[in-house]
Amino acid sequence: MKRIILVLLVLSLVFSIVACGGGSGDSDVAGTNDATEQDKVIQDETTKQIKEDDQIIKDDIVVVFETGIEAEFSISDEDYNKYNEIMYYLNKYPEKSEAALFEELAETYGESPEELTNFINDNMQDAIARDMAGNTVVEEDIDNLVSKFVEENIVGESVSVNSIDSETQGVGSISNIDLEVDGNRHNLIVKFRFSNDYKTAEVIQVKVDGLNINLK
Repeated sequence: MKRIILVLLVLSLVFSIVACGGGSGDSDVAGTNDATEQDKVIQDETTKQIKEDDQIIKDDIVVVFETGIEAEFSISDEDYNKYNEIMYYLNKYPEKSEAALFEELAETYGESPEELTNFINDNMQDAIARDMAGNTVVEEDIDNLVSKFVEENIVGESVSVNSIDSETQGVGSISNIDLEVDGNRHNLIVKFRFSNDYKTAEVIQVKVDGLNINLK
């Protein structure tokens, strides 16, 4: 009888330990879920605060600006456009041979394949040079564009530009701007793309303190 009682006591103790252990596991899971939800709330609030703090850009952003640049090129507008049309066609069909493509283009332009090939070779360097903003745009041109962008798009009672670090990239430029708005400093990055004649520039990317701004 004593042995039976002892066995029952041992079994009762085992069940108690298992029950306590199961309850602890459930508590841990619940605690983890609660922590995850709290983290999400904190993250959402932080994101919301960042968006509110970074409202130094107008909602209806002006993206096209006159450059004031009067550029002179070694290739005429007509030849430049013709060159780009031919190159576009040649690159559009990589599965075809260049000879076959020039044969097709000959019908369009009313010239022989040889004449079109010579045209491309004769104008290639001048066309490439025209596509490099560094050959046409100077630092003062980019600074003027940045000033226009800030004037049109930055919201604040007191706005000042502390410094501008710019460089040309292909047919465009990128500017890293140290900006102060109502006593708060911000980092502004603006990328411009120039038109073929460099008379206008379009903003293609804006970042405020590392965050991309939607331009549409």
